Amino acid sequence: MKGLKISSLFGIAMLSLAVLFSACNNKPKGTAGNFVGEFVTAFGDRFVLNEDHSAEIQLDKQDSIFKTFWDDGPAHDRAYATIAFNANPAYFFVRDGQLYYHKIDMEHGKDGVKIQYK
Repeated sequence: MKGLKISSLFGIAMLSLAVLFSACNNKPKGTAGNFVGEFVTAFGDRFVLNEDHSAEIQLDKQDSIFKTFWDDGPAHDRAYATIAFNANPAYFFVRDGQLYYHKIDMEHGKDGVKIQYK
């Protein structure tokens, strides 16, 4: 009888948590559909991704700010974003809180640089 009460309470608690988390639809920065914002890489490079898909890049210890653009797919639901730089529309890749320099590295989850949104 005591085990039944404990499992019932556990089930109610889990159901409550599921309802709570499903009601909160806040995606973390850097996930599909939510790349807008400013972040800094572990190397100190600063990126700003604006809602209009314009972007700014300021490399660490440099005064120059590069004006560019970024993209996350035609329906804005791609799991990663690309950032144009040096005449390449997909020079940088942002996915799951990391910045990648090569698409294949991003696809395999290796050699990413940690980013921190401000």
